[in-house]
Formats: sequence, C-alpha cells, structure tokens
Amino acid sequence: MYPAFQRPEQRARLSAQEHYSQFLSQRLEKDQLAHAYLFKAPVEDGYALAQALSLAVFCEQGGCGQCIECQHVLQEQHPDLHVIRGEGESRHPLIKLKQVHQLIAQVALPPVQSSHQIFILMHAENMQKESSNALLKTLEEPSSNSIIILLTPFLERILPTIRSRTQILSLATPLPRSEDLLADSEDPEKFWRWKQLEAIRSAPQIDSLTQHLEGLTPAELGLQFELFQRGCWERIRPFIVEKTSHTGLRRAQAYLKIFEESLGQLRANAHPKLVLETFAHKYLALRQQV
Repeated sequence: MYPAFQRPEQRARLSAQEHYSQFLSQRLEKDQLAHAYLFKAPVEDGYALAQALSLAVFCEQGGCGQCIECQHVLQEQHPDLHVIRGEGESRHPLIKLKQVHQLIAQVALPPVQSSHQIFILMHAENMQKESSNALLKTLEEPSSNSIIILLTPFLERILPTIRSRTQILSLATPLPRSEDLLADSEDPEKFWRWKQLEAIRSAPQIDSLTQHLEGLTPAELGLQFELFQRGCWERIRPFIVEKTSHTGLRRAQAYLKIFEESLGQLRANAHPKLVLETFAHKYLALRQQV
C-alpha cells in the first residue's frame, strides 16, 4: 500500500474505511483510478481520504508526508490540487456556477508538475442546480489526467445524473446493532424485525406493512427504518463484501438505497405518511422483480 494510506493520522481518521484506502492504493498502482469519485461520508473523513489519495499521486514516494510535494498538499498549496468550497456567509455556503466554470476551465489545462490534477469539492450537496448541470458535461467527457472527488454526507441531495457518472464510495460508519437501536425504546416489541419485512411479497401483504407504519410516531418511524436497514445489511452483506453476484450486488444496493432515501426524507421533515407510502411502493416493486 502507498505510504499516504498508511500514515498514522490518516489511519486514525479513517479506521472504519481502511479497505477504501487499500482499494484506492491498488487502483493507483494499476493506473486504474476513476475520473470521478463521490465519497459519501462526514466531509472531514472524506477529505482525509481524498488528501491521502492526493499525497499518493503527487509524491514520488507515494505519500511520505515529509517532502515538499507532500507539504504543499497538506497546506493546499500544490499547483495540481484544487479544493473547491462554497462561497458566502450562510450556514451552508453554496458552490456557485462561476466556481464550477473555473473548475471546468482548469480541467482543460494540463497538470503543472504531476501526472494528474485533483479537484476536491467540499460539501458537494451545496452545489446550485446550475452548478451541478454545468459539471455534468465534464463528468460525461472526462479528461484523462484529472480526478474529480465530490464529498458529501447527503447522497440523496446529489443529482442522480451526477451520481451515475461517479464511482460512489460510502464511508459511513458501521450500522449499530438492532439491540443498541432499541435500547431506549419503551416498547421494543412494537417494532417489526427484518424477517417480517422480508416476508412481504405481494400487494395484499403490503397493506399490513402500511398499517403498521401508520401506527408509529415520526420518531418511531425513523427508528423502524433504521431497524430495517440494519436487518437488511446483515441479510445482504455477503453480496456487498464478496461480490459473488453482480445481479445480487445491484439488488442489495437497491434495497439499501430505499432505506437511505426514506431516512433522508424523514430527516428533511417530509410528511411521514408520504414517506411511508413511497417506501412501501418502492419496496414492493423491488420485491416483485424477477
């Protein structure tokens, strides 16, 4: 593994994502890095991994942390490293169209002193719609010597067209155990477990699921989705980790996406009834796929 991915401070910040360090290190060694990545994680964690990749790319020793190249990366002064942050005084400063236009213009130029240019977009969920649409063409027709990395903890806020043109690495911390989720609940038996949800396969059965979800408070509904997510992960983990079946992997990711979207909608204060109805519809459609 490249030294940049083994530096103690990087490992401390990325202990839950060490396999992604190994993954990127292997891709770099084989000259198989993607042109665009989307790191779903707390931005500080995603930035640490993006910084480690930058060190490995720009340093002749693979990220020693001591040379002038590494020092320039750590200080964000390397001429081929471009970190884009939102502008403005608001709590969530926007990445504006002019910033994306500057990125696009820079992508068209050759690197100054390295084999690649690296662009890191902090809090990519704060891109204006016009900014996202402008970035699309660059993602569709990538430069061979540029790597664009989008950082966000909110995957659902990134345009689907952007997501489809990037390689997504989810750096989320491991899901808590079901027992831990239910520790503070006054009535643990009130909630369904994964086996009950997995038994739902037809339209008539979906009514019982809807009735169950409608009987929960908004807070309980969020907990129920988290329990489903935990149970789903335990059930389909082999497809995610071992990748024994491409079809199974796609279906596994589709299930996880349903729970992620539902939880995201609840956290955005969407109407609970609309959230549960949308969830039930999407879940049944996925279960009925051959």
